[in-house]
Amino acid sequence: MGWLDFFRSLRGDRPAESARLLAFETTLQAAELAGEGGPPGLEQMSTPSMLHAARGLLVTVNERQRADTQRAEALRVELARLRAENAALRRRLPAPGPEADEEEPAEVEPPPIVHTLIDISDRVAGLRDSVEPAVTRWLLDRITEALADAGVSAIREEGAVDTTRHAVLGVRATADPELVDRIAETVRPGYRWNDQVLRPQQVIAYVEDGR
Repeated sequence: MGWLDFFRSLRGDRPAESARLLAFETTLQAAELAGEGGPPGLEQMSTPSMLHAARGLLVTVNERQRADTQRAEALRVELARLRAENAALRRRLPAPGPEADEEEPAEVEPPPIVHTLIDISDRVAGLRDSVEPAVTRWLLDRITEALADAGVSAIREEGAVDTTRHAVLGVRATADPELVDRIAETVRPGYRWNDQVLRPQQVIAYVEDGR
């Protein structure tokens, strides 16, 4: 018996049928929240067994959400620590003299904090599907601000693929010749410090259908 037939078989006015249908729907919804299919043999389970299965699935969902929230909070704390550390380092730098701008040699490497911030940004972006979107958006905005403070800008370009700024991680076939060798999707943004590409923009590129 399929689930649709099972639903139909439970329709009725008897309390036991209504309770069984409610338990069945609850279990399916809990399974969906947990990212799983319904338990094997769900339609043959008793009402208490269905409710027990639903409770177990909801416990799993709650544990995953709590773990994701804890990871997001840990990243937030780490970001705040890094920003404070960067600010402290800046305060310890000697104040430039009147001729400092002319004599000071150009920096050849970005501050060490930059690579750490880029790594944290990637990790936060990876939580988008499991953490409240507003939380990840807030964290990513703060990271972007911290990177901007260090002179780093993101590379999120469209158009033709340029291997000096873009790294092709995969391809997507297209029948439109005008799209060939153009960016189809950005997997991760790139980053630029001064005129130096710290990391190329990681993209999916269009290729001619049949290649």
